[in-house]
Amino acid sequence: MKIIQVSADYFKNEHIELAVSLLRNGEVISFPTDTLYGLGADLTNEKAIDKLYEIKNRPEEMPLILLGSAKEMLIPYVEEWSPLADRLSDKYWPGGLTLVMKRSSVVPDFVVSGFATVGIRVPNNPILMKILEAYGKPLATSSANLSGQPSPCTGRNVAEQLMETELAVLFDAGKIPDCNHSTLVNLSEEIPLVLREGTITTEQLEEDFAVEK
Repeated sequence: MKIIQVSADYFKNEHIELAVSLLRNGEVISFPTDTLYGLGADLTNEKAIDKLYEIKNRPEEMPLILLGSAKEMLIPYVEEWSPLADRLSDKYWPGGLTLVMKRSSVVPDFVVSGFATVGIRVPNNPILMKILEAYGKPLATSSANLSGQPSPCTGRNVAEQLMETELAVLFDAGKIPDCNHSTLVNLSEEIPLVLREGTITTEQLEEDFAVEK
């Protein structure tokens, strides 16, 4: 694993080019997000996705989440973009809200473990956003830790857990200030449901759901 120290003010074009090159070559990279450190791979490359699962020792039945640089990048990957999805994304993106929606046919089965749904999010981190913008399509992602181990809030956490794996590069930006999971909301059914509370509270979201009614 190569470790590169970066920051919002020190993330050069050469770093972006390296990330894009590695992703296109089927490698897995690690980066800071606004919630936790993450792992990312090309969502259309099955070997790269297999490598991500192997790095984490992640059970195959656990799907990955798509991160994109904008709502418009993610909409093609869901079956139907609802008015509630539009309002929640406008309010909380970029940020710590993951929307779980019925997936479209362009999402490979191996990314979502055969599930009929897919989680999507626009993260609020300038380093990751530059990578996503340069790559031009969403990344299939998961947190950058071994399955069952603590979620990583620092680059050091990632290195300690994944140093001996096939992870190609870690962009280490130090500690994530407000380290927490993203909040997961299921919009694939008629009634929206908070599956996991994280940076955005259930109380906040219930107010948004009430507006929908």
